[in-house]
Amino acid sequence: MSSSSSSPPHQSILPTIPKSDLDACQLEQEHVHKVYNNIAHNFSDTRHKPWPRVVEFLRSFPSHSLILDVGCGNGKYMNIRNDLMMIGCDRSEGLLSICRDRQYQVFLSDCMNIPVPTNMFDGVICIAVLHHISTENRRLMALKEIVRLLKPGGQALITVWAKEQEVENKKSTYITNKNTKTCPVHTNNEQTNEIIIHTPRTEFQQPDCLVPWTKPTEKHLRYYHVFVKDELEHILSHISQGNEVEQDKKLLQSTTLYVGNLSFFTTEEQIHELFSRAGDVKRIIMGLDKTTKTPCGFCFVEYYTRNDAEQAMRYINQTRLDDRIIRTDWDAGFIDGRQFGRGRSGGQVRDEYRKDYDPGRGGFGKRFNPALEMEKGGLVV
Repeated sequence: MSSSSSSPPHQSILPTIPKSDLDACQLEQEHVHKVYNNIAHNFSDTRHKPWPRVVEFLRSFPSHSLILDVGCGNGKYMNIRNDLMMIGCDRSEGLLSICRDRQYQVFLSDCMNIPVPTNMFDGVICIAVLHHISTENRRLMALKEIVRLLKPGGQALITVWAKEQEVENKKSTYITNKNTKTCPVHTNNEQTNEIIIHTPRTEFQQPDCLVPWTKPTEKHLRYYHVFVKDELEHILSHISQGNEVEQDKKLLQSTTLYVGNLSFFTTEEQIHELFSRAGDVKRIIMGLDKTTKTPCGFCFVEYYTRNDAEQAMRYINQTRLDDRIIRTDWDAGFIDGRQFGRGRSGGQVRDEYRKDYDPGRGGFGKRFNPALEMEKGGLVV
């Protein structure tokens, strides 16, 4: 594997397709991490215009949403909206230094092992990062890590370079060098399995390639894996299938119920009195407003046995408590942190924009303005 990416191609030994995780780590260290550290400032000078699709995605989030930019680079998406809480991470200290000079909140991290808690972010963006990972298994690890970080209902936007640069007979704006042909030295050596050097602004010859970055006095070769059509969706399908199977298994073995549509004034004692009629209750975890730490209309009820939990599902679901019809569902198991509401105001999301007046759940929704709706003629009382 090459120890320098700045030498002319005919004087260096080209890296090969990795056959192991160690090979992949070495390839990425030499032709991704080192390169971006070396070209950080020059690279940043060419990366200042945000992509419209990413801007549109970021604008879709409510105010005060917590967003992680995985592979944030020079932070060009960190200040799209001042009302979002943006955090960035990157593998390049050189690019992170630029972010810190701009007063952005960033930290050093590999995208396959991000040191933050599970279910923390409302949204994640990962823009032009995944194609620098050199094996499918490692790309899958990175995608699983992004899914792990998202809150339930959270969204992620992931972009990669595409091998096919033509759609419906129309070439992308990347293809500007139509007449240049691939040089013989760029051709993949089938015996050594060397990674080819891509000729910029031309069609990609192979999914794995080295893309030159030319500075005034030197050239660096960056590793890219350009994705073929439907390849990203194929990798993502492994995540959803695995999660569904694991989730179904947990639900079939669970002794925990989620209880919803409770009044804010219903007490833990009332809940215990009702649910203990189905069997011995192990514990009750009250759902709390994350700001005020007061009940916000839901809870978790855990039984000692599966049989007692099934009795509760059979006989208590859709019954009345505190003059309200409550709802019970199977839950895969309580994890600390889930007792707090996920709404922007601290309570449940359903109570953010609710337009009906519900005295048992704090009146109108936290973000609903009855005076404004009356002006519009949209309020029914």
